[in-house]
Amino acid sequence: TKNNYLHHNISVQPFNILLGRITANYEYINKNGTIGILLPLSITFDPVGPIYKPNKDSSGVTSYRHIKGLNFVTGADLNFYPGKGRFKGFFIGPRIRYGVDMFLSNIEGYSLQTQLGMRNESYKGHAFHSLSVGFGFVRILSSPAGNLISPKETFGWASINYRIGFGW
Repeated sequence: TKNNYLHHNISVQPFNILLGRITANYEYINKNGTIGILLPLSITFDPVGPIYKPNKDSSGVTSYRHIKGLNFVTGADLNFYPGKGRFKGFFIGPRIRYGVDMFLSNIEGYSLQTQLGMRNESYKGHAFHSLSVGFGFVRILSSPAGNLISPKETFGWASINYRIGFGW
């Protein structure tokens, strides 16, 4: 039997706000319920100041300057849903992101990962949540951090993503 997912899904990633991102996702799942194309859009901001208190050094001087403004991160995921029975909802696939992360000192880059996840449905399939883990790399394109993080470098990268949403 095939997965009976609804074809259009909207979701948010509520825990991303702790990392300075407000993220909304749209996913289209094919008729067979075997392939999903997910398009995320994150508005990024520096959460130190609005969410976290800046650190002060031993003399009482704030050691971190809040970066004002907003930026974005976007990309695409290709989710394969091969699971049946107990593994219904399992997905695997590539994900790519590009943008400027304000929490990481206004660093511009792109990442490519392979993600593994599980999607669970409730309320007759209209509401769902999913949890995934991604492993891959990030390529830094520009960085105001100077010698600390040099542009044109590639680093190992990982992510944990939790989404809640609904479908129609």
